[in-house]
Amino acid sequence: MSNFQRRIVQDNHTSHSAQGTLTNASAAILTAGDDEVLTIDSIFLTEYSGNARTVTLRHVDSGDVDDGTANFMTDLALASKETFHLEGPIVLADGASLKALASANTSVNYLISYRKEV
Repeated sequence: MSNFQRRIVQDNHTSHSAQGTLTNASAAILTAGDDEVLTIDSIFLTEYSGNARTVTLRHVDSGDVDDGTANFMTDLALASKETFHLEGPIVLADGASLKALASANTSVNYLISYRKEV
């Protein structure tokens, strides 16, 4: 067994990433499965269209309504071509989702680094 494999076994997690483009409608960008725990270490948000935008992030538990009451970051202002780095931990468990939306379609990319307990 390599040192890398030992570290993962000892830490009881595997590292992953998720990426995509936000829309102007709330959508899940990362969801924990049933009986699963995901720990988000960092989120990068980048405005790439050349226009200022805002971003909203939500933590929605499984079965809850996505009505905006679960916002934990609202109207984060991103200037043209700006990248924002949010450090975790943010924990998603048992079907919970991280949802996000931008003030305009196809203008903000995201990159999430997270760990999945094994």
